[in-house]
Amino acid sequence: MRAVLCRAWGEPSTLEIEEVKRPVLEAGEVRISIRASGINFADALMVAGKYQFKPPFPFSPGFEVSGVVAEVSRASGSATRWWPRYRTAGTPRRSWSPRRTSCGCRKG
Repeated sequence: MRAVLCRAWGEPSTLEIEEVKRPVLEAGEVRISIRASGINFADALMVAGKYQFKPPFPFSPGFEVSGVVAEVSRASGSATRWWPRYRTAGTPRRSWSPRRTSCGCRKG
């Protein structure tokens, strides 16, 4: 899948689009096929290293996505009310970019 990655603090223009390994879904997670994502002030602060949370490099910053559930975790004990083709929006743990194709989200 494609992802926008931050490899060093800087301006949003320094972000790179790369192919990355699709993360394994954990219990209670779904994979979303992203149709739209927001780019907001918090994203710019995070990329500049000025946000209160500074993840280790490389990371894919992001706070807003909308799309369609593509896959539901089959992990043991995993229960979710979501199902494939369910339209959704949220604040996932691993996403950002109008060009990223999917992300993992925790139910909640």
